[in-house]
Amino acid sequence: MKLGLKRIISLTIILVMLFAFAVPFASANTASNTARGWVRNGITVHFYLANGQMARGWQPINGNWYYFNPTTGDMHRGWLQDGTVWYYLQVGIDRRLNVITNTNIDGVMATSANGPHFDENGRPQSFDASGRWQGSPITTRLGWSIDNGTAYYYENGIAKSGWFQDPVIQNPDRNTVHQGRWYYLNPRSGAMMTGWVQVENRWYYMNPQGTLPPLGARGVMHKGWLDVDGHTYFMHDTNSQAHGTDLRGELGSMATGWQTLTDRRGGGTSMYFFQANGSMARGTITIDGRLQEFSATGAWIGETQHIRNGWQRISTPINFAEGDEVTIKYIDAWYYYQNGVMAIGWHRIGSSWFYFREDNDHRLALYPVMPVGSMMTGWAPIGGEDYFFRDDGRMVTGWHWFHTGPGERDGEWRFFRSSGALVTGWYQEGSIWYYLDPDNYGRMVTGPVFTVWNKDHTRWEDHEFRANGSWIREIARGSIDGGTGGGGTSGGGSGSTTGGGWEFITDTGWVYYTTDGSRYTGWLYDNGWYYLNSNGVMQTGWIELNGSWYWLRPNGLMVTGTVTITNGERHEFRANGTWVRRVR
Repeated sequence: MKLGLKRIISLTIILVMLFAFAVPFASANTASNTARGWVRNGITVHFYLANGQMARGWQPINGNWYYFNPTTGDMHRGWLQDGTVWYYLQVGIDRRLNVITNTNIDGVMATSANGPHFDENGRPQSFDASGRWQGSPITTRLGWSIDNGTAYYYENGIAKSGWFQDPVIQNPDRNTVHQGRWYYLNPRSGAMMTGWVQVENRWYYMNPQGTLPPLGARGVMHKGWLDVDGHTYFMHDTNSQAHGTDLRGELGSMATGWQTLTDRRGGGTSMYFFQANGSMARGTITIDGRLQEFSATGAWIGETQHIRNGWQRISTPINFAEGDEVTIKYIDAWYYYQNGVMAIGWHRIGSSWFYFREDNDHRLALYPVMPVGSMMTGWAPIGGEDYFFRDDGRMVTGWHWFHTGPGERDGEWRFFRSSGALVTGWYQEGSIWYYLDPDNYGRMVTGPVFTVWNKDHTRWEDHEFRANGSWIREIARGSIDGGTGGGGTSGGGSGSTTGGGWEFITDTGWVYYTTDGSRYTGWLYDNGWYYLNSNGVMQTGWIELNGSWYWLRPNGLMVTGTVTITNGERHEFRANGTWVRRVR
């Protein structure tokens, strides 16, 4: 009886314990029934089937195979041995940051259909259609390889990592050789890195632009002067102070502190100072408790006792080449400083915009070479647009009157957008149209007749304008009245029944008939100069006469002064129409 009672008590205890464990397990299963599809918690991933049960083991999902831990249901990544067969479940996470980076491949079984494939170490791997691993085809990966837009470099099928100097490369298209270019390959994946890279407490800049190697320049370590995001840096271009096993030494690393360097614009060397973040010093800054002044290009000027602020008129020495001799002339110009830093480029001061010459302004031909940072006046082409600055430096906007002579009415109107850019061609203001001549820096056209591009920019047309520049109407080309010829002769050709003047002949072009019905040849003045060849046909474009070149507009008019030719080039012509030079 005691034995039976003990058995009863034991069974009761066991049943109570089983019930206690079963309740939370049942609750968990009940909770899982509410989930469907993918559930991600950080980098831990589960999948719930249509019946609400958590997926375990091999599962086909949306045409791909996945493997889930049989116990926890966690999705598997990386290598997996199932019996005697190896599989690889692709990795779409960043293990350093513990974040999922690519849900499209994360956990997907690698097959021959969705390759090529590389393991997490960057080594190529081969799989058949069912996902069975076929080995690492090490003989197929040599040299540079581009995978999904990322460059790798392989030796004996293994992706290199860290610093890498490529061998000599012959470019068949440009017949050039790139020798010993340095790259930095991700230490974990072998992927070529671009942009700023920190290695052993040194900063380097790997070119992020251009095409990928082997022939492209993307990823190549930068050496020398560097402009990035409005700051100027210098990346060492010598390999002094070699350290450790890195044979490059300082080569390519970002300079800091005082440096004696070749000036960017030539002419010798100067002292420069690069701050702790590598940015080159300009203006006035405190170094070791002393005020030091630097030019707009960063060259050290010297120690100073005060910080420049506001407008400063400064006389600067400039080298001028006169024949074989170089002389120094002093140029007085206005500069603007903010806390010791010289203004460069566009600056809004008060309610007006000003432009202070930048480092590359010496390339422009429309004004003399001036010191960097000097205030701009007069005409200036900047960023592909033409601007005009008053004598006090203020940028012009809206309508502006340009005096061309001593009288009050001796001048020309031009129009500038609110951005300051000069407007050329057709311009509408309200219901009124104007034509701003592109061949004369946007001069507003006035007077009875002027030949212009039509508003669709498809052909030349003759238009009539009022004295105030407002457009009146288009005039048919056949209605141009004849004029008295100058310097030409009456020549051959069939006579005209119109009594003289211009006439357009199909498949021939424009001709000019004299009153006796013969075609005019040579130079003809008719509110402008035209040239008609020996057959009496009006010429257009470039022509050469007696060793001189001329350019005639599509309407036949000879150009003078500085004009823009149809291909965008600007050329200078004398008053008699002979060509002088190409301006830009």
